[in-house]
Amino acid sequence: MQPAQHPFLVHVRTGWIDFSPALHWYATQKVRSVLRPVASRVRAVTVRIADHEPHDPSTRLCAIDVTLKSARTISATSVGRNVYELVDRATEASIERLREQHEADVIHEPLSRIA
Repeated sequence: MQPAQHPFLVHVRTGWIDFSPALHWYATQKVRSVLRPVASRVRAVTVRIADHEPHDPSTRLCAIDVTLKSARTISATSVGRNVYELVDRATEASIERLREQHEADVIHEPLSRIA
């Protein structure tokens, strides 16, 4: 049996040396599950988690960049303390932005002429 093929790459990055494998797994699975309906449009996703303020390490930032096959990039961020909740919120914001972008593309798509 072959391992399942994933339609797009997910890169998870942090600035921390003691980066948790559990956080990497969670972020990867969350992104793949939420973006599954639009996977055919996605080339790759980068999830960055870092301290939001250098002088306040208790506040974190999660930034998600979704690179589309059309070469566009959709970005979403969230700020807070719990990194798992940050991943959830930024992922939900990214799918919402993807939907908005798709609707705008459909509205501005030129009508084909009937021959």
